[in-house]
Amino acid sequence: MAKKKRRERRRIPPAHHVPPPPVPSPSRAVRAAREYPIEGCWTFVDWEEGGMTVVAVARSQPQGLILVGTYIVDYYCLGVKDATFRANIPKEDFYREGLDVALLHHPYIRISTELAHELVWGAVEYAERYGFRPHRDFRQASLVLDPPDAHPRPGLVEFGHKGKPFYIQGPHDNVERILRQLADAAGEGNYDVMLGVPLPDWDE
Repeated sequence: MAKKKRRERRRIPPAHHVPPPPVPSPSRAVRAAREYPIEGCWTFVDWEEGGMTVVAVARSQPQGLILVGTYIVDYYCLGVKDATFRANIPKEDFYREGLDVALLHHPYIRISTELAHELVWGAVEYAERYGFRPHRDFRQASLVLDPPDAHPRPGLVEFGHKGKPFYIQGPHDNVERILRQLADAAGEGNYDVMLGVPLPDWDE
């Protein structure tokens, strides 16, 4: 009697665990920022009052993380007065407290991507007309934004006030330099100034 052939049991190779990709450093994350989709944009609820606001733009990194750029915007005169970014924030932490911190614990609203870019890039462009450059940290923090011409401008922002620059003194401003620059670039009588106004210490 012929022996029955033993059925060979096919070996199933063990599943290999693929570790998640490493979390990038903040500098690497911000360089890749435009590869990540925009999570949302926010600004002060009263952004249309007083010529100054903060804009936050967040992007969704892989692994449930958030990258956010924050911009202190003077759209009456000086443009972007400060800029920063934070990367690798767990999404839950971002919505629980990170967004509130980014917007300086001030009441805020979600805005369109187009308005966020108009506020920031429009303020930069307006200020540059009068010789004012954005804060030195804007060069890196601006990578969280899309390029200036990436979105249509909705036309909701009045840059300057009543058709001319309106400088409102901030707590860390070099007032003499700013006034000299305005006089040279705009000409006497073509700008307005408000000095000695107590403002939040946003430039810290």
